[in-house]
Amino acid sequence: MVLPMPSVPALHPVENWIDLVQLGTSDLETYIYHPDIADSSFWINWRGCDAQGNVVDVFDIEYSVIGDPGPGGVQVLIDNADVQALDQGYVFYSYRIESTDMPGQQGEESLRRFFYVGTRERQGVIPALAVAQFKQSHQLQIILDWIEGDAVVVVPPYRAMSTGDTVTLTLDLYFMGDPFDTLTLPKVLVPEDLGQPLQWAVSKSELEIIEGSFVDVSYSIAYAVPTTSSFSPVQRLEVVTQEPISRLPALIIKDFNDSALNPEAFPDGVRLQVPLYPDIQVWDTVVMYADSVAASRQSLDLYQGQVKALQVDISTLDSQVLELTLDYPWLQANNGRQMQLGYTYARLNAAESGDVLAVMLSKPLHLPTPIVEQATAEDSGEGPPRGYLYADDVTAGVHIRIPDEAELGLDGQVQMHWQGHAGTGSIIVTEPMPSQPRRYFIPPAAIPANMDKRLEVFYQVTTASGEGPFKSRAFDLAIHAPTHGWPAIQLTEPPSLDTLSLAAVPPGGAVFILERWMFMAAGQRVRVRVDGLGRDDNPLRIPLRQGAEEPVTDAEFAAEKLQVIFALSGLQALKLHNDFVVRVETSFDDGDTYLLFVSAVILLTP
Repeated sequence: MVLPMPSVPALHPVENWIDLVQLGTSDLETYIYHPDIADSSFWINWRGCDAQGNVVDVFDIEYSVIGDPGPGGVQVLIDNADVQALDQGYVFYSYRIESTDMPGQQGEESLRRFFYVGTRERQGVIPALAVAQFKQSHQLQIILDWIEGDAVVVVPPYRAMSTGDTVTLTLDLYFMGDPFDTLTLPKVLVPEDLGQPLQWAVSKSELEIIEGSFVDVSYSIAYAVPTTSSFSPVQRLEVVTQEPISRLPALIIKDFNDSALNPEAFPDGVRLQVPLYPDIQVWDTVVMYADSVAASRQSLDLYQGQVKALQVDISTLDSQVLELTLDYPWLQANNGRQMQLGYTYARLNAAESGDVLAVMLSKPLHLPTPIVEQATAEDSGEGPPRGYLYADDVTAGVHIRIPDEAELGLDGQVQMHWQGHAGTGSIIVTEPMPSQPRRYFIPPAAIPANMDKRLEVFYQVTTASGEGPFKSRAFDLAIHAPTHGWPAIQLTEPPSLDTLSLAAVPPGGAVFILERWMFMAAGQRVRVRVDGLGRDDNPLRIPLRQGAEEPVTDAEFAAEKLQVIFALSGLQALKLHNDFVVRVETSFDDGDTYLLFVSAVILLTP
C-alpha cells in the first residue's frame, strides 16, 4: 500500500512554500491520514535544512490514534521554532506506520512531501486561480452577525472569461470537524458577467447550522469551448458569531474629505484607495463592495451594490498605491442614499476585511418655486413670483407641481405647504398624486378661507439622512372672490318675491331659505339680519342668525340649504309700506371676515 504524504494546509498552492510572516508565532499545522489510521500508531519524519546547510530534524516521535479521526486526519503541530529556523531552507516531510511484523516498531514510510520555508523569489511561476472570498468575513472567519439575509461569496474575474462558461462554487460544510453537507452552485456566464466579479448568495441558515465549525470554499471552471477545466485552491473558513475586535483601516476616497459626496463633482467616478495592509503580496486579490442604504419608493434595481476586484502585482508594491474606481452612474443613481464602502483581500490561508466607510451621497438640493396650475402671473419685480386665481375657477381644488429641474435628493420626504389663513385655509400635503410624484392636490376646502387674501405656496424637503427640512422659494398667490354667483335669500312662507303682507304671516313667523352656495361646508359661519325702519321712523336692526347659531350644521349641509325664521313680533315692529332688507353674510375664515351675499329687499304691507 502506498501511504499518502502528510498534508500541510499553509503551503502556497503554486510556489510550494511556507509563509513565515503569516505563520507568525503559531506552530505549523500538519495532518496525517491513511486508510488504516484508526486505532493505530505512526511516527513523523521531518527532515529540514536551512540556507546554510544546518540540519533541523524532528523524528521518532510516536503518535497514538484513538478511534477514527475521519478524512481530515490527525493534527500534528510542528514547533514554531523548528519552522522559523528553516527560513530560506527546505523540508522533506513524511511519516512511518507501525510494522505489521514487529508490533511497536516503525514500519513502512509514506510518500515524502517536499517544500520550501520562507518567501521565495517569483521567477516565471504561473499563478493559481484566486481564492473565493466571503464578503462577511475577517481573518478566515465568517461572521454570522454581519450577515443580513444572505452571505455573499465573490469570485474575482479570470482572464479567459467567456459567455457560456460554467463556474461552479462549491462549499464543503463541516460540523464538529466531520463532513456535513456540500453546496454546489453553478453559474452559466452571460455577456454582462465578462470582466466582472461573480457573486453568489448563500443563505445564512446554511452557515448557522455549522456555527463553531468550518467550511471549505472553492470553485471550478468548465469552459464554453471544451478544454481542460480549471480548479481554484480550497480556502477554509471558520463560522463564528461574534465580531472581531478590530479590522483593517477603511477605504479612503481620493480628493474628498467631507461628510457628504456630491456625485456631480465626480463625473469620472471616485477613486478609492485601499490602505496597504501588512504582508501585502503579489497575486493577492482585493475586492471592494459598495452598497447604499435607505428606504426607497423606486425600483430596487437601481441600488444593487457594486463589486470591484483588483489583483495585486509588483507595481502595487513598488508604487505603494492600491486603487479602484467607483463609477459615476452608480453614484448618481444612489444620490440621496448613504453609501457604504468595504473591502476584503484574500490569498490561500489568508483573508481579512476593512472597516466600512459610510458617506452620504448628496447632490445639492435645488428647490425652485412651485408651479400653481391655472394661476395667472403678476409682475413681481425682484420679489417672490406672484400670481392669482379666481376662486370660482378652482371649486374642484388646485394642483401644484414641483418643477422638473428641482433636485429633491433621492428618498427625500417632500411636503407641499398651502400656507393660508385660519384653520381651514392652510394645509400640508405629504403625498403626491398617484403616478405623478411631483404633482400635489389642494382640496377645495382649503380655498375659500383665502378669498380676497394672499397666501404662500411652497414645499419643504427633509433628506433621507434626516437633514432639514429645507424650504423652497415660495409662490405669492392671491385668490379673488367671485363677484357673482352667490345665492340670494328667498322668502318662501308666505311665498312672495318682494312683497310681504303682514296679515299673511303665520303665527310662527316668515320663513326665508338660503340655497347651497359655492364652497358651502359644515361649520362655516352664516349670519342673517334685517335692516329697516321702525314704527317710530328710527333705523331698526333685527338679528335673525348670529353668534352661536351661525355655524352651518351637518343637517343643513346635507340638505344643501339654510332656513331662517323672521318672528311675527319682529315684523310687527317694522314700519308698514316701507322696504326692509334681509342681509346674509358668510365667513369662510372662521369668523375673521364675512362676505356679503345677495340681499333680499321686501316691501312690508298690512
